[in-house]
Amino acid sequence: MVAAARTHVSTYRAGHWFGVSWSSTVDQRLEVDDEHVCYYSPLGTILVYPRGEGTQLPVEGARWRWG
Repeated sequence: MVAAARTHVSTYRAGHWFGVSWSSTVDQRLEVDDEHVCYYSPLGTILVYPRGEGTQLPVEGARWRWG
């Protein structure tokens, strides 16, 4: 059995499985580029972290530590 949770956020535009304004456990992901790591949470939060060594805090938003 597979279970998925989803959240609707009218301003969210990064969803995949249930539509662009839905975030879900199956849409949770990391996207990495040369400068940043973006975390897309199942709650509709997008956190952008600078790439670097050690513990990092997001550029803005919730203060969830990375590292």
